[in-house]
Amino acid sequence: MAVKEKTEGNEETLEAAEVEWGTVDNELQLLQILCGTRPIGISKYFQMACIVEKLAMNLNKEVTSKGVWDHLTSLYDLKKLDEHETIPFPNEEMDFVLSTEEYGELMDSKFKDAESKKVIKKEKEEVKKEKVPETPQPIEKKAVKRTRASTAPSPGTPQITPKRRRI
Repeated sequence: MAVKEKTEGNEETLEAAEVEWGTVDNELQLLQILCGTRPIGISKYFQMACIVEKLAMNLNKEVTSKGVWDHLTSLYDLKKLDEHETIPFPNEEMDFVLSTEEYGELMDSKFKDAESKKVIKKEKEEVKKEKVPETPQPIEKKAVKRTRASTAPSPGTPQITPKRRRI
């Protein structure tokens, strides 16, 4: 992971030093952190973020999550560990049913309301079918002759500029 710093217009790129996993201190720090946070299961990425943060704080170095993932992959079979991790909540699909003891009266009233709405809707449709549609009589339109407004102002009206047509 590269960190860029701007100092007086010059850009410098500092590479994160890879953690040397061969030293006993670094391995112990990692194992102590792994006792509290395990990067497996549903929240493995959040757990890894915590591991990286704690390692960086304990080792006083910048640590990358890729480096930690690579090291843990070389030590353990993370896919198998992921498979064996149990989900902390039930993940089975079940049909949802309200208890009739608590909600029986409410469900009955809603059912009756729905039934009555269906009956009313059917009655309205029957009434519409029974009505004979009347043919509308065509309305005769009177021809209106359009004229332009006169440009000469009359003595009692204020002067209004006529609108121009766009061509």
